[in-house]
Amino acid sequence: MIIGFDYGTKRLGVALSDDTEKIAVATSPIVYKEENELFGNIAALFNKYNPSFIIIGIPLGYDDKPTQMSENVKKFANSIKTQFNKEVVLWNEVMTSIAASQFVKKDKSGKLDSESARIILQEYLDFKNL
Repeated sequence: MIIGFDYGTKRLGVALSDDTEKIAVATSPIVYKEENELFGNIAALFNKYNPSFIIIGIPLGYDDKPTQMSENVKKFANSIKTQFNKEVVLWNEVMTSIAASQFVKKDKSGKLDSESARIILQEYLDFKNL
């Protein structure tokens, strides 16, 4: 089991792989106001699914250069590694929000964020299973 995240400052998109690690499925996003609320929800998710590792989308610019949000994602990834002792892989998420918006309308529920997480995780799984 692998978990994919699309990190945002108010919502965390979440996707899960199947047991064969070939198919990604979007699941309920984590909507939060405080960082401790976010990490409490992540702890519950990890306890429920016990993922082998985590894929987190990192928003690089079109020229593959870091952005301000990239730095926020790196900090989040380090927190996951430190607090949960989980391996984290950062995966370029360029264009995933645009692709996700083809399937899900943008709103405050976070469904778009989880669809983005699904696309990020599916891209990783497809690459891994070539």
